Amino acid sequence: MRLALALLCSAVALAQPAKRSDHLVRANQLGFSDSRDQQKVGDSYAGHLVVRKTPAYEAGLFYWYFRAEENPETAPLVVWIQGGPGGSSVEDGLFFEMGPLRVEEKDGWSPKVPTYSLRRNPYTWTRKYNMIFLDQPVGTGFSYVDPPTPMVMSDKLHNFWTRHLLNGRTRVQPPFAAQSSKLDATFQFTDQTQPSSSAPTEDGDFAHGYAANEAGVSKDFITFMLVFYDLFPETKNLSLHLTSESYGGKYVPEIAAAIAKHNDDASSAAQKIPLTTLAIGNQWTDPHTQIGVHPEHFLQIGLIDDVQAGLLSEPIERAREAVKREDWVGGLEARGDMFQMLSVFTGGINWYDFRLGNKGLPVQHIERYLLQEQTQKTLHAQKKTFGTDSAVFMSLATDNMKTTLPLFPDLLKRYKVLLYQGHFDLRDGVVSNSRWIEAIDWDGRVPFKFANRQVWTSSEGALQGYVTQYANLTRVVLLGCGHLAPADDGCPAASLEMITRHIDNAKFL
Repeated sequence: MRLALALLCSAVALAQPAKRSDHLVRANQLGFSDSRDQQKVGDSYAGHLVVRKTPAYEAGLFYWYFRAEENPETAPLVVWIQGGPGGSSVEDGLFFEMGPLRVEEKDGWSPKVPTYSLRRNPYTWTRKYNMIFLDQPVGTGFSYVDPPTPMVMSDKLHNFWTRHLLNGRTRVQPPFAAQSSKLDATFQFTDQTQPSSSAPTEDGDFAHGYAANEAGVSKDFITFMLVFYDLFPETKNLSLHLTSESYGGKYVPEIAAAIAKHNDDASSAAQKIPLTTLAIGNQWTDPHTQIGVHPEHFLQIGLIDDVQAGLLSEPIERAREAVKREDWVGGLEARGDMFQMLSVFTGGINWYDFRLGNKGLPVQHIERYLLQEQTQKTLHAQKKTFGTDSAVFMSLATDNMKTTLPLFPDLLKRYKVLLYQGHFDLRDGVVSNSRWIEAIDWDGRVPFKFANRQVWTSSEGALQGYVTQYANLTRVVLLGCGHLAPADDGCPAASLEMITRHIDNAKFL
């Protein structure tokens, strides 16, 4: 562990930018339509922090940091990491969910001509908290591996890719370098930079520059925080709160456990990371348990019938058997088969919020804003075109079907944990999460199971959801929203109140 700490310190020394002013983002350069919004949001900081450097490549994480609108000197520090794997916290969290900014697009969009304006989200969590929106793992959003190195794709992984992710496309963008015995005849990858001929890495938790497992994800996160604290030393004394959703059910427990070990092994208080609470929404945590609930859930709300529910048992059992024998890609492929069947049965229902029918989430305008040359210049994000490298998902393909359930007993001893779900979510919603939460083997298992589930209303008496609490565990079911609970068309006001009560240690009832 002392070697690991030494490596982290070395990474910090390599990574630190010249000065924080290099990352300053002036609010008056963002294009607000209302000067009052501009004043409330204020200046922020954005840019890349290098987390790894080898003779073959450099890996950097992109962040956007906003100071709290109220009492920024003492307000807690909240880090939001998007799920995925490969979801951009900047695109989704910052611009679509709890972040301070909203994009309004004008007619005549062009990558070279600013055709947008910004407004402030009135329910942003930055009203109360300092917030970092972090594009991670490397390769996500504006985060990068430079140059990407050749990746060998197994035939099984290639088959999964072409059946469930490619969707008939013959060109994948953004790029990564890949090889497979079946690859060239099916589709091609483009590259922004020339791949190097080999991929030496500092340890086995990284492959071709990308995180190969949750240990690699956690190492990069810890390195990022240490570099961030060097750049913004005034934040080191603020309590830290880690928040996420969806695949965050993998990220957050693993990162929190790694931080706990890092702190336990730290030789001084100055090396510790002051993590205090965790909050995860609509999480994918225990695949073996969660994959089995979809037929029941879809059947009970009328989206499939009994015959279709029975047909789903084959890919579900195939996925579970694959997980048992640790055939992680086989399990992922079987899960993809299940979702493909569900899509056919339901007419392409939106998993994340079934109120949308077969429509997608309205986020395309956000991506177009982030692709603007002026946007990338303002955000000091010109090392990589915005978008998630396909290699992020592929590098973590063997991670997707693994469980983080065994980490929770220790996490519940160390941290306050909030688990919340929007009740319109079909993918990782209420039923899916109930099963694995009930299976947590901790001291409060029985008391939590029999704790009174309370009705939660706003100060005006509006019904917001239902809350169960015992010891360090709080579970909230939010009414009126789906997978992306804090989004504008979800539960933005209730989500803000929820996270405030969680972080400020206030009771819901």
